[in-house]
Amino acid sequence: MDCYVSCLLGVVTIVVCVRYYVRSKWIRFAEEIDLKGKNVIITGANAGLGLELSIQFAKRNARVYMACRNTKKGALAVEYVRKHLGSSADVICVELDQSSLDSVRRFVDDFKTRENTLDILINNAAVNAIPSSITEDGILLHYATNYFGPFLLTNLLLDLLKRSEAGGRVVNIGSLSHTGARLDLDYIQPDKARFYIQTMQKGLIKKPEDILLYQNSKLMMLMFTFELARRLGNRGVTSNCVHPGIVATKMLEDDRNLLRKVIVFLLWLFAKSPEEGCQPILHCALSEQLRDVTGKYFGNLEEDNNLHEMALDKRSWEKLWEISEDTTGLS
Repeated sequence: MDCYVSCLLGVVTIVVCVRYYVRSKWIRFAEEIDLKGKNVIITGANAGLGLELSIQFAKRNARVYMACRNTKKGALAVEYVRKHLGSSADVICVELDQSSLDSVRRFVDDFKTRENTLDILINNAAVNAIPSSITEDGILLHYATNYFGPFLLTNLLLDLLKRSEAGGRVVNIGSLSHTGARLDLDYIQPDKARFYIQTMQKGLIKKPEDILLYQNSKLMMLMFTFELARRLGNRGVTSNCVHPGIVATKMLEDDRNLLRKVIVFLLWLFAKSPEEGCQPILHCALSEQLRDVTGKYFGNLEEDNNLHEMALDKRSWEKLWEISEDTTGLS
């Protein structure tokens, strides 16, 4: 028994030491920024990173539009922010289901009746470890929510972002896992994508559908970030992508597979809190040093060059953009 206790204490000590070391490497955003008079949209704002970001922007005096698929949960999130910051916190819950292109359009139409400008757009909402399905628009759910919805939303809001006096900023939330993507742009539509996943994956390990779709969608988001920056040039709006690292949010709890639950638990030991995970996102959205910086991928308050090969291929960016225009009806 004493041996088992000693081993357990040893393991706990190692975990604590490693976690302390890992946390010592995380950098906090320290610039004092007042966002009075600024409008911010945060998607997926009712929980996790989105909720914490709402607090962070609201306490800097921004008007925060908390875009939520579930407005009941969104209303509770608004109450949570105001309980945290005070009743004067300028936060507004608005319905947005990014898996529905009609919902995206309704959200934009509603926002344009409320505001003439937009200063910061945070494309945060995403789905991960859930069963794959096809949306009302005929798009795989992961792709619709994590990429095509944000693509349409961003493009429909560009005219308001260009009116921002300080310069509009688009911040897309990426993922370290994008480097594991196996994306073929000829296999985006549901039947083709599933055929590819089931029969054409390269490599010894065949990834589960939900994991691969999530990784692919995050790679698509990164490619979109770079192509948007290229198309905008110096027209007053920057487009950057940032990965927050491993963050202890509800997304990590969605997995029902036992083996993956064990892996997630191990990851959780070294995960950031939502407040810690917000720091690199705040850096991208607010830092004066990045006022004119666009088309970059950030992590831990510095540029990250660990990119999938397709994220470096401009022809792939352009092809994905053309597919996205056709899929969303933007063209």
